[in-house]
Amino acid sequence: MDRRDGDLVLEGLYGPLSAEQTEAVQGILDNAEHLLVQVTNLLEMSRLETGSLQLAVDEVVLHDLISEVVAANRSLLRDGKVEVLQELDGS
Repeated sequence: MDRRDGDLVLEGLYGPLSAEQTEAVQGILDNAEHLLVQVTNLLEMSRLETGSLQLAVDEVVLHDLISEVVAANRSLLRDGKVEVLQELDGS
């Protein structure tokens, strides 16, 4: 199953889903996307180590980066064993 298949399941092509099933399928798709990003990052690290990829240092908006990390790991937070507080001041 790839992302397109999962999207078709979510759209109800194979029949209606309950709210719980929809959440489960969305979690699976989110985790698959996260795994793909991790594998890509691992491959890029390997390329950095061999010198076939150059690292570019760039500025980031910290608030956006933290929001992205929290969103990417939301499925890990569902069981309530871990709590993440996102607080940034304006400075």
